[in-house]
Amino acid sequence: MIVGTIMEGSRTPLTLWFQALFLHARPQGVSASRLASVIGTTYKTAWLICHKIRHAMMSFDSQELLSGIVRVNCGGYGRPHNPTVFRHPQEQPLILGGTISAEAGVVHLKIKQVPERHLINDRITSLGSHDFIQKHVDSAKAEVTTVIQKFSGQRYRPLLQIALDASNWINWKFCGIGPKHLQAYLDQYSFGYNQQRRNTDPFQVLLRHSAITSTLTYPNLIRREDHSDQRKITYKRLLQEAC
Repeated sequence: MIVGTIMEGSRTPLTLWFQALFLHARPQGVSASRLASVIGTTYKTAWLICHKIRHAMMSFDSQELLSGIVRVNCGGYGRPHNPTVFRHPQEQPLILGGTISAEAGVVHLKIKQVPERHLINDRITSLGSHDFIQKHVDSAKAEVTTVIQKFSGQRYRPLLQIALDASNWINWKFCGIGPKHLQAYLDQYSFGYNQQRRNTDPFQVLLRHSAITSTLTYPNLIRREDHSDQRKITYKRLLQEAC
């Protein structure tokens, strides 16, 4: 019954899974600690359930590309405590893309972390923006305007506000997230944003897609690449070289 779903291999009853899906579909979402309290599981079990549900959100999001009038901007999560010309290890560059409606603003949103290979210090390379467009924009059906310069006055202000709103939501709801799992929380924010703009029932959408998305295993989840230690070393080395 649950083979081929995000629930495959789980010993958690389906009734608790449905409750977890419902809570994730709410506008503010739910943290693992809160979910563990509500459904009566350990924190580890609740944390894994949360990430499996976010995996379904990511899978759903990847199936629909941005089209129409599309704006692509740089953004960021986390602010450096001591701003310099170099990137602080707590600063995570992002690329945001949105389908724009003249009446409703951003109606379809994608927020993605920028891979290390597409960064020079805290700046996104042109290859980074090309990679985002290739993966997340239907170029045949889109008119794309891209601004990835960090302090450019040409950036689309609503996307900058969305980046700030997403950051504030992550910090308020989850007390901050490191780089290793940040993308999962960005996917959750984007899913909620997009469903709200479409006036659909997010629970029904999430339930349906959770039933056709293969599960995310715990070993694969904890093996996600983490550059945080490397970034700290690089930042210290850059500061030494600057002195």
